Amino acid sequence: MDFSIIGIFGDKNLGKELAKKGTESDITLYNIKKEDNIISFVEPTRYPEKIQPLSYTLNMIDYAILKISAIDKTLAETIVAIDAFGIENGCIIFDNYITSEQIKPYVSGTILEKYEVIENDMIKIREVVFGFEPEKKEGAVKIPIDHHFNVKGVGTVILGTVKRGVVKKHDELMVYPANKKVQVRSVQIHDKDYDEGATGARVGLALKNIDSDELDRGFVLAPEGTLKTGDELKLKLRLSKYWKEPLAVDQVHHIGLGMQFFPAKIINVEKGELKGGETGEVVFKTDRKVVFEKDDKAIILRPDGGGLRVAGCGAVL
Repeated sequence: MDFSIIGIFGDKNLGKELAKKGTESDITLYNIKKEDNIISFVEPTRYPEKIQPLSYTLNMIDYAILKISAIDKTLAETIVAIDAFGIENGCIIFDNYITSEQIKPYVSGTILEKYEVIENDMIKIREVVFGFEPEKKEGAVKIPIDHHFNVKGVGTVILGTVKRGVVKKHDELMVYPANKKVQVRSVQIHDKDYDEGATGARVGLALKNIDSDELDRGFVLAPEGTLKTGDELKLKLRLSKYWKEPLAVDQVHHIGLGMQFFPAKIINVEKGELKGGETGEVVFKTDRKVVFEKDDKAIILRPDGGGLRVAGCGAVL
């Protein structure tokens, strides 16, 4: 089977029109299957009230659908975030008589400039998303946890997306950053039992040797020794050209890394400070252990900001 995860931005009704609703929290998932293709749509439900769901969604997806029904600060912030995070594949849908010419100043020079513009038509949208083939990432399995709970008679269950590799029934994995070994008792994909789940699959895993209370959103399942944990992050960071205040030592920002979201204090900036539009190395100190590996994407945010809340994005060094 082939799996893909697609983000929906700008329309909180599109998901339910395209697919069947699944897990619902501050993000909502919708699922649809066609022959050997399974697509999961992710909607940042509590955005723009909260910035966290936008971070979670960007970290989950392979492809973005941006529906534009109004030209406002939410649209501008969404464009900055998608561009900063580098979501290369996507499409744009216009609504409410908005035209390409009106949007051109917002997407010019961004990654969205290359997005296909498609009709606001369910048949066309399904055709486009089912035609998308995400990259298959080989290597040690990696599953960020986005939901977890106890099920009577089953035990601890986690929900997550297989970001790399293949997870198999009876796999022995490590929970990072808790550094606790667990065994995969069973694998479910859209409520059906399977022996394994490949890259892109939305899986429900029953785990042995851990309780749901020991888990948190953002913890990652992977083989022992394949990921790092720590309380310092060194990033090659590109600051948005729209970010007005230079980054400097002692500032506190929030970082979205996988399904993790945490505050971090700047303890070193390569050039002393980093101005809008510039790229440089920045070191952050966190108040807890976090999990990461080289080249992980990290989006820098300021949740309580009155204006633009997306500062930029970087890769772990």
